[in-house]
Amino acid sequence: MHIKILLSMISFFMAPNLLFGAVVITFSEQGNDVIATVSGSFSNITGLSSPSNNFFAGNSFLIPSINRIALSGGQSSNTSYSGASFSGDDIINEAAGNSFANSSSLNNGYIGIDGTSILLPQSATSGTLSGTVTWQNTDLTTMGLNVGTRVASWDSGNESITVTVVPEPAHVATAFSAIVFLSVFLRGIRRAKYA
Repeated sequence: MHIKILLSMISFFMAPNLLFGAVVITFSEQGNDVIATVSGSFSNITGLSSPSNNFFAGNSFLIPSINRIALSGGQSSNTSYSGASFSGDDIINEAAGNSFANSSSLNNGYIGIDGTSILLPQSATSGTLSGTVTWQNTDLTTMGLNVGTRVASWDSGNESITVTVVPEPAHVATAFSAIVFLSVFLRGIRRAKYA
């Protein structure tokens, strides 16, 4: 739990220009489930173009084969925009292929990334989003998510959506154990060398 909070804080502070608009989406594993936590707001759509209204079933879903993450608060429609700049890691493994849908518990709205487009609540020019979405009995790898951070920004970087996939706690514990083992091993070599 503390690791999730720490990593969420790190991803929050890494988001560009937080004085303007920033939405942070963090995917993590908790027990046997994958949780997406959403928080933040956007204050304008300046610099975005080619709006296209879409209709979905009101569920949150991840479709790796088309590089789409869409999180919904029960809202069944959204507007897809081009014109955002994308940077960071490839957090979606498109070879995973399956589609993962789930009912959502976002408080309101609709947010996501779709290849090189962003998804915002239909016809909204600003908004605040918060809540969580849970996919039960799965893990990050099965869902086609890779550890890393992807940022979509617009309005000269003043607005952004940051999607972070954090490693499961077992991976963090394994990495920490490896670092401890390595430091003990190196210390032992130094002591043996000077004994």
